[in-house]
Amino acid sequence: MAYRVATRQVYKARKIKIGRMLPAPGEILVQKGQQVSENDTVGRTTTTGSFVVVNVAQALGLQELNIGPFLRKDENDTLEEGEIIAEAKGRFPFSKKICKSPVKGRVAAIAGQWFLIETEAEVQTVKAFVAGQVVGVYPTQGVVIETVGTYIEAACGFGGEAFGLLQSISDDPKADIDEDAVTLMTQPAILWAGGTISERAIRGAEKSRVSGVIVGSVDATLLEMDPPSQIPIVATEGFGNRPMAPETWEILHARCNDLVSIQGLMTSVKLPVIIIPGLLVGETVVEVAPTGYISVGSRVRTLREPEAMSWGRVSAIQEQPQLTVAAVSYRGAEVSFPHGTQFVPWLNLEQIG
Repeated sequence: MAYRVATRQVYKARKIKIGRMLPAPGEILVQKGQQVSENDTVGRTTTTGSFVVVNVAQALGLQELNIGPFLRKDENDTLEEGEIIAEAKGRFPFSKKICKSPVKGRVAAIAGQWFLIETEAEVQTVKAFVAGQVVGVYPTQGVVIETVGTYIEAACGFGGEAFGLLQSISDDPKADIDEDAVTLMTQPAILWAGGTISERAIRGAEKSRVSGVIVGSVDATLLEMDPPSQIPIVATEGFGNRPMAPETWEILHARCNDLVSIQGLMTSVKLPVIIIPGLLVGETVVEVAPTGYISVGSRVRTLREPEAMSWGRVSAIQEQPQLTVAAVSYRGAEVSFPHGTQFVPWLNLEQIG
């Protein structure tokens, strides 16, 4: 009987294909077969303006619906974000209330107490993100880029995407990134450590030359940062206070000072990723992604206590349910860890590619 579990891709060297799609139909600037670097623009598009409605009377605290006497802008006037569009006297001498434009654009219409603003059209470009070869072109939509190198799916993350030199702060696999570490950066870089990072250190990184951060884990409260982080943060082990898996730490440690690309965005169908193009001497490229089907010899990782985030290999598959320490019977497998062999239920395993 075949057993299937969740998968996570962690490869020292594999063939990588990544799609780079425009947010709206536009112009593709590269051709199939062309070599690109991570900073090359592969496509661009012009997004149409949208409309924003502002309740001017409410903003000024007015009862009347006729806001004409209070306006400082007319129809078709241009607006800058934060520019005053209406003004009224306050309750006290020398005080006043103002209404500002929330966006840059044009006054499309004025009706009653409402102000309709049309935002400007915007040219958006898409970078290659990784160095490689264009192997697919979808006219007006996007491209597919292929490369070989290190590919790591992380457990969680947030922010956008970035690329730069991979810089370590310490040879200690459990070291945290603090505010002092980020202020020492002298060139744009992706900073990494096996421990975690605080909000204070993230704010410091935003002001320094740090383009992004890779750590073992992050506190879930960082998702509520206000304003949100301006740089991508990627955590290989997830939320909490877990150090990076030794296997992942060794991979990144071997690629220090190489160019790395990271995506912090996490969705229901997509995990954050770490991509380091290029191969080390003697590495063999793997082209097969994990299927999730487990067999003897499969590389796996535990997801929950008591062996949370431990890596091992399946040594035997138990066809019959086994009694666990929680006094509940589950089907699962015998997994060989560096410290010994232990039965682990299927629901507590993920396959590592």
